[in-house]
Amino acid sequence: MSYVPEKLRVLQSGVIYAYHITIHQCVTQKSYKPGSKDHQLKKNMLKPLFVALNLSVMSIANAGLIEIDTNFGNGADSYIHNGKKDSNYGSANTLLLRNDGDNGWHRQSYIRFDLSDITETVANASFDLALTYNILTDNDALVANVFDVEVYGLLDSSVGNNWSENAITWNNAAGNNVNSNGFTSDFSLLGTLSLKDINVGDRFTLDNDALVNFINNDSDNLVTLGLRRVNSVRTDSSFQFASKENANNGAPMLSLTTTAVPEPGTLAIFGLGLIGLATRRFIK
Repeated sequence: MSYVPEKLRVLQSGVIYAYHITIHQCVTQKSYKPGSKDHQLKKNMLKPLFVALNLSVMSIANAGLIEIDTNFGNGADSYIHNGKKDSNYGSANTLLLRNDGDNGWHRQSYIRFDLSDITETVANASFDLALTYNILTDNDALVANVFDVEVYGLLDSSVGNNWSENAITWNNAAGNNVNSNGFTSDFSLLGTLSLKDINVGDRFTLDNDALVNFINNDSDNLVTLGLRRVNSVRTDSSFQFASKENANNGAPMLSLTTTAVPEPGTLAIFGLGLIGLATRRFIK
């Protein structure tokens, strides 16, 4: 997933606008008729300049994009089950989420990313994962409902991120509230994924400032996200998402940009300088 910050999108639009203005200036100064041979010649000579400037804007926007999934380094993912408190599901190809009023069938998921390749401050961040099983059907009266999944971040200052994918259980999971469907204060709420009009294969995304701040406050090159389903409606089954062992859908992923985006004025001055030079050359 590629991010283009808003100020670069604005600048890119400005480059396109400036191209048309410069063409108009050249035509006005030399009284070229639109469509004439001279007009087309000047237009063709200016076009490569603006293409290059536009590409430079986009290259800056994409230069810092880093995508990290749970297959990388010390990444890990698993779910835990309060009906089988000492069972481990680290080798499963799905991550289950369930909120059951029976309090014996809750499922929560743990996802860890290795940030050892991140050496700069993160400017934008997105977390996403793919749905592999939809508990709703077209005939289900609940299909129009919105199902919420809360995403939490495990605080470095608490129990740490060194949990084992092949050993994590309901009873030993860091920050898990063993007596309910939820987490302890070792976790901080980052945001909510709202599942509506959902289909198998869809990827659901969380991207907000809370996630960015959580990642930038990391101190050990590892971040753990905890997921829990909020709604207790339709408790007879679980939402299922792809883990890193899933062969048909991509693993959970973080998409980050770290390049410091220049202020619009910086690039604008550069661009206007080129535009002015081109205009001066071509109206002589």
